[in-house]
Amino acid sequence: MSEVLIPYAKLIDSGRLVTIDEVESGLACNCICDGCGAPMVARKGQEKAHHFSHAPRSTNEDKPCTFNFKRGCFWLIRQILEESVGTEIALPDYELSLKNIFAQHERLYHVTKASTPVYQQLCVFELSSNSDIAAAILTIGEHKLRMVFGFPKFFKKPVMTGDGCAEVFVSLANVYDAYSKEKQPFIKVIKAHIFSPQYKEWVFHPRQVKCELDFAAVCDDLIVASRQRSPVNYKPLRGNIPLHSVLPERQYVVVKPRTESIISKVQDVLKFNARLEAMVKAADTLYNVLKQSSAKHCDKCQFLYMATGSKCPICGEYTSTNIQLDAHYMHNLAQKYRAVGYVELSLKNHPS
Repeated sequence: MSEVLIPYAKLIDSGRLVTIDEVESGLACNCICDGCGAPMVARKGQEKAHHFSHAPRSTNEDKPCTFNFKRGCFWLIRQILEESVGTEIALPDYELSLKNIFAQHERLYHVTKASTPVYQQLCVFELSSNSDIAAAILTIGEHKLRMVFGFPKFFKKPVMTGDGCAEVFVSLANVYDAYSKEKQPFIKVIKAHIFSPQYKEWVFHPRQVKCELDFAAVCDDLIVASRQRSPVNYKPLRGNIPLHSVLPERQYVVVKPRTESIISKVQDVLKFNARLEAMVKAADTLYNVLKQSSAKHCDKCQFLYMATGSKCPICGEYTSTNIQLDAHYMHNLAQKYRAVGYVELSLKNHPS
């Protein structure tokens, strides 16, 4: 694996993983490769970051080295956590931003302040099946903290497990560059990601449940009050009209409300709002994250998906309308979807 510098190896005597900063130069490092078991040489020159390499004539071309940088980082993190029990782990501030488009309400909750608790035990350390993510569960007093480590191309929170355990995500995306390009000591880089708050972001904190319930109650009241003041029901335009050709908002046709509108029921309003947010998020991902200039608009569930796709990944429908994604299309998209009736069509044609 000549294109990637190897920053750690395994001591022959103890089997302990060590970084290049912890051993002597050359064969005196007394290490073997963690991937293939071949003898390693510690190279501490001036041109490249200090690194290990396989000793000459120690590898077999028929059985190439299985060194895996990500997996090795995870095992090194586990070793550091095991050896550092009783150490403070800095956790970041947690501000939770909640927004309900349908209720036209948003609020910022301060869930917990930055802190430096001491962990007493490493209970669990597990790797995902593809070795892209590792999770450590630590005991902090009477509580548990799950730390999820990963190498995302851009920061993306993992899906919460739902067991009520506090959880932070630790992004390791810049670990290799900090070591190989900036030439920082590798052990220092890894420990900074474990113990400092800089690379962590909250996924879940038990205190946020109350914030979310309080916010949902306020939104429910606002929605009900709004419907009582001026109940409005939107009727979708007839025909399969691409969204980029929708008339300006001031020309949307408002019809009289039904006597017992299903949207006026809180449970259905929440479903409506959740579907609206999902549809807007799908469009936002295509335009702002994936940088797509065109997309397909599903005739059944009304979601947008990649223009190269043959069928909708949401509902499996094959019929769609090609649209152009641009700033004009994305402007005030939630209001457009709501006003034209695409949300109601989506819930009707694809309830799940």
